[in-house]
Parts: sequence; structure tokens; C-alpha cells
Amino acid sequence: MNTRGLIIGGRKVVRNSGVLLLAKLCIFVGFAGATSSLRAETLGNFTFIDNWTSITITGYSISAVGPVEIPATINGRPVTSLRDWAFYDCSGITSVTIPSSVTSIGSHAFDGCSGLTSISVDVANPTFSSTGGVLFNKLKTTLILSPAGITGSFAIPASVTAINSYAFQYCIGLTSVTIPPGVKSLGYAAFQGCTGLTSVAIPSGVTLVDSLAFYGCTSLASVTISSSVTSVGASSFDGCIGLNSISVEDANAIFSSVDGVLFNKVKTLLLVYPANRMGAYAIPPSVTSIGDRSFSGCSGLTGVTIPSGVTSIGNYAFQGCIGLTSAAIPSSVTFIGSSAFSGCSSITSMTIPSSVTRIGASAFYGCASIESISVDAANPNFSSTDGVLFDKLQTTLVNYPASKPGSFSIPSSVTKIADRAFVGCSGITSLRIPFSVTTIDYGTYGGSGYGAFLGCGGLTSISVDAANPNFSSTDGVLFNKLKTGLIRYPAQRIGPFSIPSSVTIIALGAFHGCTGLTSVTIPASVKGYGSTVFQGCSSLSSIEFMGNAPELLFADFFDGVPSAMTVKYHTGATGFTSPTWRGYAVVNLGAAPNRAIGTFDLQFGPVPVNSTATATMTIGNTGDSPLSVCDITYPPGFTGNWSGGTIAPGGAQEVVVTFMPILVTDYSGTVTVYSDSTAGTGKSPA
Repeated sequence: MNTRGLIIGGRKVVRNSGVLLLAKLCIFVGFAGATSSLRAETLGNFTFIDNWTSITITGYSISAVGPVEIPATINGRPVTSLRDWAFYDCSGITSVTIPSSVTSIGSHAFDGCSGLTSISVDVANPTFSSTGGVLFNKLKTTLILSPAGITGSFAIPASVTAINSYAFQYCIGLTSVTIPPGVKSLGYAAFQGCTGLTSVAIPSGVTLVDSLAFYGCTSLASVTISSSVTSVGASSFDGCIGLNSISVEDANAIFSSVDGVLFNKVKTLLLVYPANRMGAYAIPPSVTSIGDRSFSGCSGLTGVTIPSGVTSIGNYAFQGCIGLTSAAIPSSVTFIGSSAFSGCSSITSMTIPSSVTRIGASAFYGCASIESISVDAANPNFSSTDGVLFDKLQTTLVNYPASKPGSFSIPSSVTKIADRAFVGCSGITSLRIPFSVTTIDYGTYGGSGYGAFLGCGGLTSISVDAANPNFSSTDGVLFNKLKTGLIRYPAQRIGPFSIPSSVTIIALGAFHGCTGLTSVTIPASVKGYGSTVFQGCSSLSSIEFMGNAPELLFADFFDGVPSAMTVKYHTGATGFTSPTWRGYAVVNLGAAPNRAIGTFDLQFGPVPVNSTATATMTIGNTGDSPLSVCDITYPPGFTGNWSGGTIAPGGAQEVVVTFMPILVTDYSGTVTVYSDSTAGTGKSPA
């Protein structure tokens, strides 16, 4: 068989029987183009752009307080538009006056203006108008925006036919609203986060209640849906934790209600169960489908009886039902949706009947008390062993029970660990991954497996069979095969850790929740970082960087890390600031004993497995004093004929690198040159 290893642009590939398996290749392209002469300017608290014929307001000082009067002109030109997010998070402003010249207001222009109580518009404005401090279109047929600081009751004018998306979003002081019969639609998230709103009557005439319309209205206790409503969008009543009843007029042709629960007209689809209901509930026997998010957030639900006619349990159907202790799935059910029971933290066991053909991703994610998932032996699609859920042939591990204690060895039949199969599994203490597992399906940063074991707070060790072609482990830490990617550090490990110099990527959540980690040393080879890398590392006292400061870090990189943590670096490293870096105290430790002074990416021609090829790299000293090379590290599969020595000023050293692939897999890595020199200038590899 013609099997070869090949490097393209410094990345290795494998050619096997004419099939080319390529590693990811990143290409960076720079674009040059004409530069615009438009630039942001300021006038008092305003930021604006002069468009030569008109002015666009782009921002306003978030520290400003009091009333705001938007000028009609700036630089002798009319102010015609407010850009998207122009006044975002200006919580101190109390009122806004809009001149007649403004004909365009961008989306979310006043988001986060929690102190805003009034928006007034010049009567000569041809596009907008205001009544009672609320913004409308000129004819007052569309209610565009209520100021977030509005309080008490508000009666929408009779002329209004549409309530805009986000119109009353986060008006937390709004206690009641009267919607006139002429209104035809309630826009997307129209009343989202109106936590003071206690009741709402949707009048005859409204046909559309858009998605998220009342999302997070925590005080909303009752809703009445008129006969005219034909569409209720997704998550319209999610987060309404005070909701006791949804009633529907009998004449409605699309919807109905029984005992305050919302159904379709013929009661075959259960749509919304009020979140504030307490105790157990028996779903009517007419129901064949439990809708998406239908019981989501119903924390008071303690039990549910699912009738034998139900065939599908929708996505997120019982998400967050923390009081639910059991849910017997009848043999009629064929589909269990994604995250269907996620966050049901009181469920201790689950039985999958023979009828189920599909289970969505993360169906039992966050079921913190579950110790066993069993499957009817007659099920043709799924199986279970020792309480662990697999597909029928046990090639995919679907879900490991979150509360199942002790160590676990994945069966050698398994080739794939499914999305979130182990996430949140606090009971597992050690895990052994066999040679057969080639895919850990979670996350995309850096490849398969990254972030797969988040929330495994009791995990002390992850071991991988040495014959595994895609993954490896050292001292209980999970890496990719070539140890260029650090995938997961066991959360229960205690003490310091030094990352191997072969690592170039620290993956998404690699150290997330490692409360016993006290210090970590990051080699100069690391160039890429995922998000939440050290999130929740509450005992971390120091991080030592052997190379330069990371150029790009996610904002959540250090979430939950003690403020007293110290960042340590070495003389010559770039990117660190003093006396603090990213809010943490810094310490310069002086010259690194083995400081990386250069890296090389080499290219090789086609190489058969277990054969060799060579390439030459040259290390040059462009400085004025001898360069001492103390070490050279090579990635797995590569060796060199020189490991260090002294290079005279102006001199060079050739190093022959040998590549010998031993597996049909992707090879990649970086040759790194280290020096312990501390004096002289210009020491660098050619």
C-alpha cells in the first residue's frame, strides 16, 4: 500500500491509497484599499461622523448624566441619523429630545439607557413623533420605543397597529399595559424583561405574538390570548417564572387552553405549561407531541405523567425542571429532543424504551443527580452498559450519567465520544480512553475533543491507550496525539503544573474549574489559547510565561482567578506591561534559563511510513557576541543531529532534521531553539 507522510506549508498530511487527508491550513491575506476621509469627531458628549452633506450621531459619553438634546445641526450640516447602539449603556441620561432633522434611528440606539424616562420629538419632524414620552412613527401607527425608565401603567394610543421589536424591552418599572384593539402584532422581544408587568390581555385584532415577546417577565401571573391570534413565536413566555395561567378565547381557531395550559386547537400539541405551577402534572391523553421548551424553567414541577400516545419530546422540553424527580418515557416515544431534560438536577435515573430512534445532543446534560441510564434491550438504536448510554453497536458513547461515581474504562468498541457526553459529570474520578476512540465530539477550537470534560470536578486522571492514533496522555493529562494541543487537565489535580514544550495550543476550557491548581508554567511554544482556559481556578497563585505575552486572549480567560495572582515573565519577553498586566501584578524573573530564540517550520517531500527524509535548517548569529544554544526541541516524528553549542558572532550552524512517520496520521509541529545567553546584542536565528 502506498502510504506516505507529506508536509504542505509546514503542515504534514498523509496520502493513503490516493486519498489525501489535509491538516487545517490557515492563510492570512492582507488587503490594501482606498482609505475613507470620514472620521469620528466629537462635540461635547457626542461622537459623530460628518458625511459632508449630513451628520450621523455615532455615540454619546456613557458617564454623562441628565437630559440630552440632540442638536439639529453640527458644522452647519443637519443631523439626520442616530447610528445603531449610539446611546448604548448611557444609564445616566434621563431624557432625549430629537430635532426635526433626524429621519433615521438605528436599532438598539437607546439600549441600556435604564434611567431614560422620556423621549420627545420636535413636532416638525416628518418621520417620528412622541406622546407621553414614548417614541412613535409620524402617524402613530407604530410604537417604536418606550424609554426604559417608564414606570406604572401605560395605555397605548388607539391609533397604533404594530408594537415594534424591543419596544418595551427591560422597562422594569412598567406594571401594566393596555393594548388597543387595532394592534395586529407584538414584535420580537417587545416586552422582554419587563419584570414589573403582572398581567396582559392580548386583544382581539392581534394575529402575531412574536418570539420572546414576554421573555423574562418574571412577575407576569396571567395571560389572555384572544380569538384572533394565529401565531405565538418560540420562547414567548420563557422565563415567566410567576406565570400561573394562560387562557385562550374559545373562538380561537389555532390555540386552546385547559386548566391554564396552552395547547394547539385539537390538543395534540402541548405548547406552554405555566412556570409557577407546583406539584405533579398529568398530560392529557390527546397529546401526541410535547413542544419545544414547553415545560422549560418549571422549577415547581415535581412529577409528570406522559401518556402512551406521545411520540416526541421537543428540544429543551423539560430544561431546568429542578424539582422533577422522575419522568417515565412511554413506549410510544420515538424522539427525545436536544437538551430535553437538561438541568433536571433531581432526576436520579432514566429508562429509554424500545421505541426511541433519536436522542438529541445534550438530552441529559446537567442532570446532576442521575446515576444510571438504562435502555430496553429491544431498542434497535441505543443500548446501555453499567448505566452508560451508547448507540446500539456501542461505537458511540452518548451520555455518561453525571452522578455515577468512580473510575470508568471506555469499551474498546467505542470510536466516538458524543457531544457533551461527559460534561458536568462530577462523580467520575478517572477515565481510560482506548485505542479505538478517534473522535471526541465537542467544540471546534483546535479540533476534536476540546472542552469535552468541562465540569468533571472529581476527575484526577485521564489515560489514553498508547496505540490511540489521535489522542495521548502524560501524567493523567489529555493531549492530542502529537502533544501539540493540551485538551484537558484533570479538575481535581492539586499543585503546580508545567506545560510540555511541545504544546502550541491550550484548548477551550483546558483548566476550567481546576480549583486545586496552584501555579502553571506556559512554554514559549504556545501560540493559541481557547476561551475559559483558567476560568474558576480559584487557587491559582501564579502563571509563568516562558515566552512573550499572548497577543490575543478571550475576555473570560481569567474569570474566577484570584486578584492576588502574579504573572511572571522573563527578560526579553514582549507584550507585558508594568506594574500590572490584564489587572494582575507582574514580576520579571530575569533571563530564562532556556529561552526560546527562534522557531522553524520545515517542508518535506513525500515520505512512506517508517521511511525517512531530511531537511536542513540554519541557525545564524547576527549579534556581536557568542550565541549559546542550550537546547533544541523537536515535535514527535522528528529528530536533529545537533542539540546545542556555541555559535560565534557572524557564524552559523546547519542542523539536519530527520522526519520518519510511523502512523497514518496528520503530523505537525515546531522546531524550537533555546538559548541561555544573557548578554550581547542581536542574537537571533537566521
